[in-house]
Amino acid sequence: MNLNNALVDCGVLSTCQIQDSLALVDLYNATNGPNWTNTWDLTQPMDTWYGVILNGDGCVICLDLDGDTADCASQQGPRLGNNLVGIIPNSIGDLSSLEYLNLSGNDIGGVIPESIGNLNSLVTLDLSFNDLVGNIPESMVTLTNLVRIFLSNNNLSGNIPHEIGNLINVTHLYLHNNNLSGNTG
Repeated sequence: MNLNNALVDCGVLSTCQIQDSLALVDLYNATNGPNWTNTWDLTQPMDTWYGVILNGDGCVICLDLDGDTADCASQQGPRLGNNLVGIIPNSIGDLSSLEYLNLSGNDIGGVIPESIGNLNSLVTLDLSFNDLVGNIPESMVTLTNLVRIFLSNNNLSGNIPHEIGNLINVTHLYLHNNNLSGNTG
């Protein structure tokens, strides 16, 4: 018998709680979680973890790890960071209810995973002030709910996907201080 399925069937856990907790633990492990400024106690429930906000179904809707107030509000100005060092794991795309993702002001390297395109509910994406490299994932152009995209102050390169200009809800698009070329169409 699968214990996870039994807990979901009995209404103790929702499918997203299991999936989301696994994705968050992956992020924690991939970014040296024990050394974060505001670290998580993985023995405690997700809703007690710094910068994590859940909806009524227990699904993660906000992940705000910029080291500033974990309030899921877009902020301009200095990024304090939360000492995330490492990469963004592919499992970030498993946070299916995520509306707000802020990992800015840290020391995250590597590429933005293509799985970011699975975050269909995402309204705000802030990965600015990190050490991200590579291209902006083509999969981002499918995120039709995006309003704010902050990717500035990284080491991103390649062409800007011109389809990003088709995201009609976007009111803020910050790509400066990268090595990108092209335009948004």
